[in-house]
Amino acid sequence: MGMSDTARDQLAKLVLNRDEWDAADQILAAGWRPPARTVSTVEELDALAMGTVIMEGDHGTPDDTGWGFKTMPGVFHRFPEGWHVVAGIGERAPDLPATVLWEPEEGE
Repeated sequence: MGMSDTARDQLAKLVLNRDEWDAADQILAAGWRPPARTVSTVEELDALAMGTVIMEGDHGTPDDTGWGFKTMPGVFHRFPEGWHVVAGIGERAPDLPATVLWEPEEGE
C-alpha cells in the first residue's frame, strides 16, 4: 500500500517549501510517527521500562493456527513482578519477537 498522490504531494510541499524544522513540526502535528520498535531477544525485553506495553509478533493481525481457527497476538503490560497478559489467553511469558506499543517517557 502506498501513499496517495495527494498525501505525497502535501508531504513534498511541506518539506520543499519550508525550513526543515517547520516541516518536521507540521509532519509530526499531522500524526506521523516512527515505525514501532521490535524486540527480538530476552535481553531487549528485560531492558524495557516498567509500564511498557508490548504485543507478541511483528503484526497485529490474526494468525492461522492450522486447526481451523485463528488467534490474535497477546498484549502484555510490564509490572514490577513481570509481564502480565492484558489481552490474550493464559498467564505466560510473551513470545518473541514482540512489538513495543507504548513506553513510558522518562519520569512517568
